[in-house]
Amino acid sequence: MLNDYKEYIRKTYKTSKYPEVQEALIEYYDTMYLLTKKLKPDNFREKVWKPLLNLEVICKDPKFNNGIEEYSIKFGGSYPDNADDRKIAESAFIKAFKQIPNIYLIITGFDITPFLDLTPHLRFLELHGCPLIEPSPIIGTLKELKHLYFIGCDNLVTLPDSLNGMQNLIDMKIELCPKISILPKSLTNLPKLRKIIIRACDFFTSLPEKMGNAPELTSILIESCDNFKDLPRSLSQIPWLTINIKFCDYFQSQSNFPLELWKSCRILWTSSEEIWNDNIEFERSDNYPDYDDFTNTIFDREISWEKLESWFTIIPSHAFDELLSNALLLSAYSISLDVELPINRPCNYKNEQVQNIVKSITEFKVSKYSKIKKNPIYSKLIDIRGNLFSLFYDIRFSVKRSDYKKGYSKNIVEYKKLFSKVFIELVYHLDSWVEKNSNRLNLRDYIIEILNIIRPSFNLIKDNQEFNILM
Repeated sequence: MLNDYKEYIRKTYKTSKYPEVQEALIEYYDTMYLLTKKLKPDNFREKVWKPLLNLEVICKDPKFNNGIEEYSIKFGGSYPDNADDRKIAESAFIKAFKQIPNIYLIITGFDITPFLDLTPHLRFLELHGCPLIEPSPIIGTLKELKHLYFIGCDNLVTLPDSLNGMQNLIDMKIELCPKISILPKSLTNLPKLRKIIIRACDFFTSLPEKMGNAPELTSILIESCDNFKDLPRSLSQIPWLTINIKFCDYFQSQSNFPLELWKSCRILWTSSEEIWNDNIEFERSDNYPDYDDFTNTIFDREISWEKLESWFTIIPSHAFDELLSNALLLSAYSISLDVELPINRPCNYKNEQVQNIVKSITEFKVSKYSKIKKNPIYSKLIDIRGNLFSLFYDIRFSVKRSDYKKGYSKNIVEYKKLFSKVFIELVYHLDSWVEKNSNRLNLRDYIIEILNIIRPSFNLIKDNQEFNILM
């Protein structure tokens, strides 16, 4: 059985430039074979055996990676209860780990942080069920790391101040780590940090006071953290920031949020008393009141074309598309009032609604734009064009039910006029911003890409049949 496994390894890594990868894995599974036979004899079958601790090494095809051969590592399974046996398993893993070059991804339950100086090109690190109390400061030497996740680390108490060495870190997730209470101040110095997720960490209480100094931060999610109480006021420095608070006991009303944040950032909130039982949902009575989510729509109302333009010198490129969507919907709603369509109530232009509504609308013509779909910015097209379409979708359903057919058929010209005006206004602003962003090439190129993609959508307006399908 072991020989078959060795043969499989040799065939799998036959084309590798690094023969030591083959030898490292073969030596590792030699050790695992003996250890598994000793501790888990039930893992053996006639022709197949399941190692006690599996080390999966995946090679990224250099043909699609600029000619570079890189490896990802996943390490997990059943840790031995006996300390001596655990030491044997960990030593075998470390020995193999040291021989695998160009590691860009690691998912493991073993505290690998003391050896991370061996992986200078690491870009994704997930420590899952790891027994560590505090990661080694060496973790801060990972200058190329983009994604850092701690999940189910029961003993994790704190993170090292050396995190400020992660100059390319984009997002951090800490989930199901009950003992961690705060994050290090060094987190505020990360120049590319965009997203922070803290979920189901019972003793987590606050974010660093100067968290608002992180220049590209756009999203914070705090979920099911019963002791979380402090949202630093410095976050009000980031007007495009979205703060999502879900199921946290302290935040029960608008008054629990600092006023500065309420007026400057987008706040999304879900009650900690939300009822999860599906059966109760159908039997809900006066004894089970509804707990509605709320949001401060001030953020949406203030994102005009002019406001967006005033942020050009500071806005990160990755935050641009959502803000553009808000400006687009706000403008479209104003125009809809001018053309006096039969609207029963003001249109809601929340991005959360847009995500659900637009999915079915924007996909019906995907095949027509097959070449566009291959463009990496296609997902942004879906969001921007989708927000535009959803405005009219909302208007359509805001007409009184009894008057809907009559109202829609009567006002088809107005609908088309509205759609045209908003689309022309969007293109006009994007065109003007191309010149105004000549000193920020990344944002300028981003806007040009959007323009190149959305211009064909104007055909939807000209084609009556397609426009009728949309509406």
